Amino acid sequence: MKISKKDLASLRVIYEGMNSLIYHKQTSDYGVPVIIKLLKHDQQTPEQIARSQNEYELTQSLSVPGVRKVYEKITIDGAIALVFEYVSGEMLCKTFVEQRRPL
Repeated sequence: MKISKKDLASLRVIYEGMNSLIYHKQTSDYGVPVIIKLLKHDQQTPEQIARSQNEYELTQSLSVPGVRKVYEKITIDGAIALVFEYVSGEMLCKTFVEQRRPL
């Protein structure tokens, strides 16, 4: 899948963490919605790059119901990104922390 930083500007950010941004893309080359987990440029340390590579390799080897599939590892304007299957739902932090629901 080919995507540029300019393309990302039109996508919805569904999560922003210290090290990465997660975008939702409704249409994709895979025929299904995907998420794109982009490692932030300022977080492109050797450790974070290795962590992204490990996440890609481990997730790629899994075939477990309930675990989203990783489709590919790409580079977007020099930043590493992973393309995952999109699974709709509510984020755990929103459900349990923001709404103060018990575990």
